[in-house]
Amino acid sequence: MKSKEMRKMIDKYVPMMVALSELDSDRVEMRAAFILDRIVSDTEKNAKKKFDKLYHELFTY
Repeated sequence: MKSKEMRKMIDKYVPMMVALSELDSDRVEMRAAFILDRIVSDTEKNAKKKFDKLYHELFTY
């Protein structure tokens, strides 16, 4: 992952994680799972885009 993409993800998700410290313990676990799910989803989307681009470059010429 490029530093620009990493910075974008950090800017997006770190404030959400910091806000978890202000929630009660029952909600923290649920919100943390939600945030992690979004991080994984974003990472998978980025990986799929890169794979599709590489596949296109390798096999369409």
